[in-house]
Amino acid sequence: MIPLGIDPARYPEPAEIEKPRRPLVVGVGRFTFYKGFELLVHAAKLVSAADFVIAGDGPKYAAALRERDRLGLEDRVLLPGEVPDHELHRLLRHASLLCLPSTNRAEAFGMVLLEGMRYGLPLLTTSIPGSGTDWVNLDGVTGRTAPPAAPEALAEIMREMLGSPEALAAMGIASRRRFDERFAIRFAARELEELYGEVVSRC
Repeated sequence: MIPLGIDPARYPEPAEIEKPRRPLVVGVGRFTFYKGFELLVHAAKLVSAADFVIAGDGPKYAAALRERDRLGLEDRVLLPGEVPDHELHRLLRHASLLCLPSTNRAEAFGMVLLEGMRYGLPLLTTSIPGSGTDWVNLDGVTGRTAPPAAPEALAEIMREMLGSPEALAAMGIASRRRFDERFAIRFAARELEELYGEVVSRC
């Protein structure tokens, strides 16, 4: 198995990062049936100590926006739609953690997790049989996992993470280390080259 990878050079990292005064939880992706962003909106209602930005667009965006407004979360939950790369990088640099609340194994891997790991973010994902997200995000090491389609459980784990700054920082360090050791594009390129070489040698 050769996992996906990303090029770290495409994700600029400043020497110093000034975090917001309040914890910032970021979600990124296409608003589609399996992403679960509407559940993240519900979880945000239960995590009053943090602010949220969920960036992306798609068929479920309008429904998530209506739910955000119905819950009265306009002041804490920002849904900016699709954002350019430089804005995405800024969000990831300033985030306290990255949350991918997917509900279905259609979430096969979660490329955005690698982007968060590139910036040393702790990850909060859902445990879905048949998905690769549990392999990317090691529960208790690079972040935490929650049951899918359970906003109350998602919120509880989020509160635990944000309420333990030392543990959160340790997960962020482990997240960046795992990216550097496994998901930088050079590893995928090397393993693909070795695989092609093996196949050619058998011909």
